[in-house]
Amino acid sequence: MKTVPVFENPLFASSTPSNFWGGRWNTLVHGLLKRTVYKPLRLAGQHRFVAIATTFIVSGLVHEYVWSVMFYVHNHEKDEDGVCSSCFKYATGKVSLFFIWNGIVIVLEQIVGGSYFFQWLRVVLPSAIKTALVILTALPLAHLFTGDWVESNFFKHYAIGMPIIVKLS
Repeated sequence: MKTVPVFENPLFASSTPSNFWGGRWNTLVHGLLKRTVYKPLRLAGQHRFVAIATTFIVSGLVHEYVWSVMFYVHNHEKDEDGVCSSCFKYATGKVSLFFIWNGIVIVLEQIVGGSYFFQWLRVVLPSAIKTALVILTALPLAHLFTGDWVESNFFKHYAIGMPIIVKLS
């Protein structure tokens, strides 16, 4: 059995938003969305911008489903009025907005990324600065993706059952 890396150092080696989302961040999901959404739309004659936007919308909807499962409130957790006052309630749509924003960023990159100015920046800027700029494209709305996890204490509860495994040098 052959394993493949799921993340290719996205936080420190990304050179463009497309490189971050398309080559470094969660390569398994990227490959799945490319095969099942992007390529079929392109083969059906859709413009690449439509295919990119639709792919990010589908990713947002899939993540919304994952959130609905993660933050599902079971009946035994509810009181007689059908409410769980101690349960975390996430706001539907926030995760999709995060992915729609990033789809817009990718489309904008496709439109203006080939201009002389951006090509010049690719050559003159150090890799660390380029990566920081790439991360800054997602940062304004990153709380829409991570906020529910933090607010619900997901990582605190997750740590009990899943110890962190680190590579020893």
